[in-house]
Amino acid sequence: MGRYELLERLAEGGMAEVFLARATGSAGFGRKVIIKQLLRDLEDDPAYQRMILDEARVASHLQHENIAQVYDVGWNGDRLYIAMEFVDGVSVQTMLREASHRNARVPIEHTIAIVMGVAAGLHHAHRRRDEDGVRLDIVHRDVSLDNIIVTREGCPKLIDFGVAKFARRESRTPTGTLKGKLAYMSPEQVAFGRVDARSDVWSLGVVLYEMSTGRRLFRGRDDLHAMRLVIEQPIQPPSELVADYPRALEEIVMSALQRDSELRPQSARALHEALMELAYEYDLRLSRYGLADYVHRMVVAEEVAPIGRQTCELNALADDAIASLRLPTAG
Repeated sequence: MGRYELLERLAEGGMAEVFLARATGSAGFGRKVIIKQLLRDLEDDPAYQRMILDEARVASHLQHENIAQVYDVGWNGDRLYIAMEFVDGVSVQTMLREASHRNARVPIEHTIAIVMGVAAGLHHAHRRRDEDGVRLDIVHRDVSLDNIIVTREGCPKLIDFGVAKFARRESRTPTGTLKGKLAYMSPEQVAFGRVDARSDVWSLGVVLYEMSTGRRLFRGRDDLHAMRLVIEQPIQPPSELVADYPRALEEIVMSALQRDSELRPQSARALHEALMELAYEYDLRLSRYGLADYVHRMVVAEEVAPIGRQTCELNALADDAIASLRLPTAG
C-alpha cells in the first residue's frame, strides 16, 4: 500500500478497518504505524470521506506528548486512509480489567499521573488556534477508558479524535444522533446540548472515578437507560465504596462530576492543577519510570502482540504491583 507495508489487520468498525503497518523510507528508515482505512462499501460515500478527513484535519493541529499523532492522509486506490502513531502499550480499560481480576486497583499514584497526562493533552486541544489565530474549539467528545493508552515508557496518550467537535468540521452529526460512549458522555452531551471543554472534563472525571474506585459509574441496561442514568442517577461518593478514600481526592472527583457545567473545573488545566496539588500535599511520587514498570508487568515481555485498538497482551501482575488506594497522611 504505497510506502506502507500492512502487517496485521487489527479491527473493523462501522466505517473503517484498522491495520498495524510499517512505514518505509530511504536509507533503511522504518517505523510501525496504524492505518485507518475506509471500508470498501463506503469508499465512494462523500459523507464518510469527510469524516475521515475531519479526523485527520483536527489531529493535524495537535502536537502534544499526551495525544497520539496523525502522520499522513492519502488514497489507496479509491479508498481513503489516515496513518497514525502506533501507541505501544496498554489501555486503561485493560489495566482496570486486569487489576479487577486480582481484586485490586491501579495504584493511586499511577491513576493520578494518567489522568493528569490526559488533562494536559485535553487542555492543549481545547485551546488550539489555527494559523490565523482563530480558536478551533476542539472537544474530544469520546474520552473513555479504552481511548487512553499508557505506553511502555509510562506516557499516557489520548487517542481517537474521530468524533471530535471543532469549528471547521465539514461533516455534521445528524440531529438526534450521539457520537461517543454513553457511559462517559456529559449530561449536556447526552441531552443534545451545547458541549465545550467542560464536557471533556466530566468524561475525564468519570475515568478518574472508575480508576480510583474500581467500579463502573453508569451501567445501563440499554442506550436509553444509560442516557437516563447519566442525567438523573445520584452519584455515590467514592468514600461510600472504598474504605479510607481520601477526602481531598473525593472533592476533586465530585467537582468534575457536577451536572451543572458551571460548577465543574472550568478547564482541563484546572483539573490537572487540582490533582497536582493533591499529589504535592500527600507526597505522592508521580514517576514516569514507576508507571512504565507497572505497564511492563502487564505486557508480554518479549513479543508485543497488538489487539484491537493498540492494546497489548497481558501477563499476570506481580503481587508487588497491587497497591491499595490509601494515601499517607498529609503534612
